[in-house]
Amino acid sequence: MILGCRQEGEVELSTPKQEDVSLHNRHNLKEEKKRRIGITEQTVAHTTHALFDVTAYMQKVERAVSFYRDPIRTRPKDRKLILVLGGSSTGGMSHQKQHFWPYHLQKKMPNYHVQSLALGGATTWHISKILQKLGVKAEYCLLYSGHNDRMQSSPRQSLAQLENGIQPQSSGFTPWVLPSELPTYLDIMANHCEQIFAMEEYVVSDGKTLDDFIRALKVHPKVNYIPIAEELSKKDNRKIMRDDIHFQPYGHQIFAEILYEKLKNFGLGIL
Repeated sequence: MILGCRQEGEVELSTPKQEDVSLHNRHNLKEEKKRRIGITEQTVAHTTHALFDVTAYMQKVERAVSFYRDPIRTRPKDRKLILVLGGSSTGGMSHQKQHFWPYHLQKKMPNYHVQSLALGGATTWHISKILQKLGVKAEYCLLYSGHNDRMQSSPRQSLAQLENGIQPQSSGFTPWVLPSELPTYLDIMANHCEQIFAMEEYVVSDGKTLDDFIRALKVHPKVNYIPIAEELSKKDNRKIMRDDIHFQPYGHQIFAEILYEKLKNFGLGIL
């Protein structure tokens, strides 16, 4: 055997020092990748922030107001009104009502009028604006929300900060609605709803919880919190969910059944 040469079949063992260097290099590569991604996100956030003002987001609100104005105006006045507030997981702004849980809930509660004001991508900021612009008053409101509020997709500042002209607090993306802002939107909803029944959205395989959102719901004096996500987590996701946030048609039916039973505990459904 020639000294200094590794023969075929022999395994070259690394020293602890070499392993430390290798780990250090891999760590540096990961940090560099994170840094580059961070720079890219900051660039996109700055560009998006420069292109849009609050008017762009208000246009989404105006479309919903225009869509729902006539249904609200022509609704039957001899039945108590239940407003459904939410995003695409509630059905969004759609004419295909029979596919979504508000339709199934209406069938179970014929002595009430169930009217959806859902808007795809809506946060509680959007929802409060829609209620204010419609000027509608309801005996009951069902809020199914939370996922859009906490999405890290808003460029540099929350919607409220953008609306109020507050200087951006972030160089990248931030939640559309900050936890400290949610009580204000619940107050606005309470001005239009005698009682609010609120639920956090059910999200499959979600490592992040909506603790701040849930906490705000629980402490608000006009909100009755319903932990419906806990009930849904016991179901077979393959049967009820289309993706991580949206229900299959059967899921909408199951959701309505669970919610109906919960509402009966508060005295609704019995007239």
